[in-house]
Amino acid sequence: MSVVLVEGKEMIAMQSIPFDFLKTESLPMVSQYSKLLNWLDGEYELYLRTYNPGSDIVIYFPTGFLEIKSRAKVEETVFFEIHIKAKNKKIATKIKQQFFLFLKHFSTYMAVEKC
Repeated sequence: MSVVLVEGKEMIAMQSIPFDFLKTESLPMVSQYSKLLNWLDGEYELYLRTYNPGSDIVIYFPTGFLEIKSRAKVEETVFFEIHIKAKNKKIATKIKQQFFLFLKHFSTYMAVEKC
């Protein structure tokens, strides 16, 4: 935190703390992973999304991005990497929480759909 003069008044300038998060998750079936990507595409439809070589989806938000990459397939289980990077920790933490809430909802839905 630092003090800055703006139009003759002292203002506190908050420095952004960078944020870089990387985690590997898995889904038991390749078809579920495809559905996850489809759901993500719809969930973040108001954000810029790209499909880069080496990434299955990259979602850009103010000051950063959320990237999902398939890493390995063992029998039917798909292991994928979640990478969240941002210049602002507060915004990135919010995106991370939203994503994991979304992933929990998705996993619950997939478990019910199997029944």
